[in-house]
Amino acid sequence: MTILARIPKAELPRERLLRQGSDALSLTELLAICLGSGERGFSVILLAEELLARFGTLSNLFDVSVQA
Repeated sequence: MTILARIPKAELPRERLLRQGSDALSLTELLAICLGSGERGFSVILLAEELLARFGTLSNLFDVSVQA
């Protein structure tokens, strides 16, 4: 079971964004919404966390080339 499958639908990042606005979400959750989906067995939340851990900031992530 992925992380998102354990979260009640009303508390999913996209639903909270619509209901409460972007200030209510973490950077990880906002990035997850932008990414859209993860892979089988690896949720988009985990992918967003891993990307932020690896690159530190969104600015650094945006500067990465496709080859990286």
